Amino acid sequence: MAKSKKDINYLYIWKKLNGQISDKEDEYLANWRNEHEGNEHIFQMFAYFHKNKKSILSKPVHVDSAYSKIQYALKKKLRQKVYLRFGLAGAAVVLIGLIVSGIFSISKKEVQQPIPIAEVNILPGQKQATLVLNDGSLHKLDDKKNLEIEEENTVIRSSGKSLTYETRKRKSKGNPYNTLIVPRGAEFFITLSDSTKVWLNSETTLRYPVSFSGKKREVELIGEAYFEVTEDANRPFRVISNDHVIQVLGTAFNLSSFESQTNIRTTLVEGKIVIENIGDTELSLELEPGQQAIFNKHNKNTYQHKVDVSLFTSWKDGRFKFKNAPLHQIMETFSRWYAIDVTFENELARDLEFTGVLKRHQNFEDIIPILERTNDLKIVAYEKKIVVK
Repeated sequence: MAKSKKDINYLYIWKKLNGQISDKEDEYLANWRNEHEGNEHIFQMFAYFHKNKKSILSKPVHVDSAYSKIQYALKKKLRQKVYLRFGLAGAAVVLIGLIVSGIFSISKKEVQQPIPIAEVNILPGQKQATLVLNDGSLHKLDDKKNLEIEEENTVIRSSGKSLTYETRKRKSKGNPYNTLIVPRGAEFFITLSDSTKVWLNSETTLRYPVSFSGKKREVELIGEAYFEVTEDANRPFRVISNDHVIQVLGTAFNLSSFESQTNIRTTLVEGKIVIENIGDTELSLELEPGQQAIFNKHNKNTYQHKVDVSLFTSWKDGRFKFKNAPLHQIMETFSRWYAIDVTFENELARDLEFTGVLKRHQNFEDIIPILERTNDLKIVAYEKKIVVK
């Protein structure tokens, strides 16, 4: 479990920022910062105010009250709540800007003139992927062409929007593997040879056998995917990601395991799954519907908790759903889906929190006014490079 801000002696942070920390204290502080991204936000918040508001942290005796002073300063800057309305399936949805939880310092690098968002025409992701066959040959899949090929005992078909595998009854001579690569700004859907359905999000790679033979069904994933696994009591379905093994029978779950993120999140919608090899150990964790397991790749800690599963699965149904989500996390999601690069010049805006629902297939320019209604940020474009000011 992540430690709260009360579990860290702020004097360690003061010593670190002033070059007076001992090796033992520095090791403890480093472990605390790596334990949870919220802890790192707290550290960066102190670092920012140490650099720009030195009177708040001028002496070590001030450390005990520094956090409350910093929080007061931030809330005073961003105290207003914003109520926004926009259409979704005929309903009004409220987006609320909430509070600040941390700071990252970002240097200003852009010098060219910004381009109006509407002129950049940043479109949502499309149905698109690259299929890599066992022999290394590549096939680009998109809605402009259909594909039908045969590999071993399996017929592979693509409509340009999805991919299906149909295994013939005759025996296979081998067990070839295919790889499906979904780039930034795209999504794709695949039905495996056992009829298991997989929705693949942007920047995701799935490696899988052309047909499942023997006593196991096993695939490898990097990125994010939603699985609806066909039940087979005699052959458990296993998903491997970063030495993280998820074993299921007949189950629906979402797995988020991007290489750029610290945590691997497994969210169970229905059925039962067992997560094995937790932290390179023989430990296992069993999830019930409505639970999520979070595995920290740095410190190898894992914990489970109850969640609103729709926050982690709505993407496959064409929606973005956020609850108290910091803006930097929202922009990371947009970065993958719209294939854009995002940087922050406004440090205070980075951790503004939002709650609400957005259509996943609307243009980026339609989302910008919703975020800018907070009056605490301005979003500009330099072609497909987005800067939050």
